[in-house]
Amino acid sequence: MAITNISVKSEQRKCIMCEGSLEKSNMGMICNDCRDKMRK
Repeated sequence: MAITNISVKSEQRKCIMCEGSLEKSNMGMICNDCRDKMRK
């Protein structure tokens, strides 16, 4: 399911890597888990 509208409601934002919820993330596109994975 492709996301065509980037400015969706905040509670519907999904991580671009794992499709997980971004409600606890302070980054716009990826969740904290994926951010940590990218750092390592």
